[in-house]
Amino acid sequence: MQNPDTLTNENARCNQPWFFGIAFGLLTAVYLATALISIADLPLLDPDEPRYAGAGRAMAEGGSWLVPEFNGAPRINKPPLFYWLVAVSDKLAGGATEVSSRMPSVVMGLFMLWGTIWLGRKVFGAATGLLAGLVLASTPLFFALSRCCITDMTLSTFMVGALAWLMLGMTGVAPPKKSGWIAAVLFGLAVLTKATAAFAVLLVVVLQRAMSLPKESLPVAARWLPWMLAFALIFSAAALQCSVKAKAFEIAKNTKAAASADDGIEDATLTNTWAKADGALNKAALVLLLGSVGILIVMAFRSERLDPTLPSMWKWGLLLSISMGLWWYVMLVGVQGWTQFKNLIDFEIKQRVTGAVHREAMHYYLILIPALFFPWSIGLPGALGTALSTSDDTPPLEQNVNRFLVAWVLGIAFFFSIPGAKLPTYVLAAMPAAALLTARFLITLSNSIRLIDARWIRVTMVLAGIVTVALFVAPQIVLRDSKVVEISSSIIWAAAIGAAALIGGAWFYAVRGRGQSAGIVLGCSTLAAILIASPQIINGMKHRSTKHLSAAISAAVKDSNRIKTFGVADEGLSYYLRRPVMELHWKKPAPDKSGIDKLNELIGDDSNVALIIEKRFVPRIFGKGVELNEANVRKSLPANFDFAYADENVLVLRRRTK
Repeated sequence: MQNPDTLTNENARCNQPWFFGIAFGLLTAVYLATALISIADLPLLDPDEPRYAGAGRAMAEGGSWLVPEFNGAPRINKPPLFYWLVAVSDKLAGGATEVSSRMPSVVMGLFMLWGTIWLGRKVFGAATGLLAGLVLASTPLFFALSRCCITDMTLSTFMVGALAWLMLGMTGVAPPKKSGWIAAVLFGLAVLTKATAAFAVLLVVVLQRAMSLPKESLPVAARWLPWMLAFALIFSAAALQCSVKAKAFEIAKNTKAAASADDGIEDATLTNTWAKADGALNKAALVLLLGSVGILIVMAFRSERLDPTLPSMWKWGLLLSISMGLWWYVMLVGVQGWTQFKNLIDFEIKQRVTGAVHREAMHYYLILIPALFFPWSIGLPGALGTALSTSDDTPPLEQNVNRFLVAWVLGIAFFFSIPGAKLPTYVLAAMPAAALLTARFLITLSNSIRLIDARWIRVTMVLAGIVTVALFVAPQIVLRDSKVVEISSSIIWAAAIGAAALIGGAWFYAVRGRGQSAGIVLGCSTLAAILIASPQIINGMKHRSTKHLSAAISAAVKDSNRIKTFGVADEGLSYYLRRPVMELHWKKPAPDKSGIDKLNELIGDDSNVALIIEKRFVPRIFGKGVELNEANVRKSLPANFDFAYADENVLVLRRRTK
């Protein structure tokens, strides 16, 4: 059994046990099984998967490889690297399918898994590397994104590679110059995948260097950091609530049937008040966050001057990384023009920072990461705390590696907490570091529990107890409403009790000095549960795709010059119909407008148009009581429209050629 004290021993880190190859092969096989299970049975999910798959298919079928295109328009909000990978995959597969479009993510997920095992073996030993791979493979976020045709797995794999080589170079485990150039190329590929998101790598390095600064060298402003972050959290949460209030008053104002002029003025005043409060609080939170980053940068530069660890060529490497993405934007300005580029920058930077899309409060990832890293998140606080709890006799290499891994997790979470726009997928790049820290924690529990501060053991026990109780209580909440689930209560109770016993028992067993065994049991059980539940999960997600609808209506719309949709996602329709589809938005018509006026207003001046209408919008057009069947619809249909198709969810009409 490997002793944690052997981190600085080169032979201990490089010599691998006899079972390493077998375990490595089994992990690879299990990963491929979970990533590929029923992958061909799940259609592309709206809205993101059809966008990326469609743009890649357009390239593979002769479209521009410089400017991606989808749904009849340029798709330039992301650099082209991922689209290239999809296009190459489609060509190798002999045509575009769900499997070929998702294969880049499957392969990148495999690289991330292998990289995590390799990095763990490199710095901690073979046992830690293998256990970290098991932890990562059984993490919900990693499993989900390893089979999705979106950029996040590709972006995160390049970011993980860059951070891994930076860590090796900055801690002296690998030659700094070689590590620096490899990290620079991988960082450049991340920039070419998703531009600004890749710069989370830089904040990780800044945070790691700031954490390395001795206490006696801290700037005076550093004492304000905890307070600045605390108030940023409070202001951000309050701003989001003000935004919700403003939207609620706006909706109430617009839907009020018979409001007096005074009521309208009062509603408008309340809306403006909440909106102004939202803007002020949101700006205050952003200023505090950016100020915190500024203080960390000062600390990082001061730390680097005192104890240089960055490769000597880091400035040239950074220039190379930025240039690998910048060239495409330069070409884009030449092809699309400055106005289009300016609009792109406005959306991707200004609107995402202010939260115009996907808006969440700053504390979003504090809540979400434990869910995305479950069931391993029970031990994550202990793993982070143990990694930072160093004593005087802790080898410097171990201190540096632990500090970098902690900065890796916190830096990724911090970077994506700054913009108002947030999605769960953004923090995937933090999962390998979290897996390594958790595996290290479990193995230390097995070998030298005395090396762990007792408070982190108590924290782990308390969290395990809370989760166990929550899993026992969950069925009572779920079963209150019989409409929530279609599974029998006995199965739900059995699953909850089994999960509580397994997860709680594994972590209680771990803190009793059997961390490695508990980790293996928990990881294998979680993977088995994923394999068993995947078919049901996949079947339940099919409603998020328009593949079946596209097949049903393809004959009805094939002779139409244009296709427009009202309430149905246009991305999947465009991909599966292989036609541009325009999504329309409801504008409240005058109450005296007839059905023909409403329909003509929706469609505009185009002729020979097919209109796809979602069920919930039919009463707005035809009036209440009109059901989705051919007989009822034909009675209400204007003279210049033809009935084309209807089912329980949609209605398809065609306007005759003028």
